[in-house]
Amino acid sequence: FQMYNEEYTSHILLEPGKRVKVKALDSTLFEHLTNEWYFKRGPENDTSWLDFLLAFQFKSSLYQGASNLFFDEVVSKMVQAFENRCCEKYGRTPRHTRHPGPSRRY
Repeated sequence: FQMYNEEYTSHILLEPGKRVKVKALDSTLFEHLTNEWYFKRGPENDTSWLDFLLAFQFKSSLYQGASNLFFDEVVSKMVQAFENRCCEKYGRTPRHTRHPGPSRRY
């Protein structure tokens, strides 16, 4: 997404083993941007279920319209980055079941 270059500060709330909530502060691009990661014990030992929520609204209606074109790709990149970091940290390939795709709520 090289056409957009945005910097902002994030407020991060961590509840170890339960959830991570990230909220963008002082953004010139977003009206609001929040993502939440919810962790639950998985079906097998040493596994976890992860629910990921992303809510955002651009200040510009032009950017908001363009975001609809890239939404699935943005979510996929965020999840892939998370999985890659888990592999680096824990040395394992993720075993997961993914939903068919991101769900959108307007």
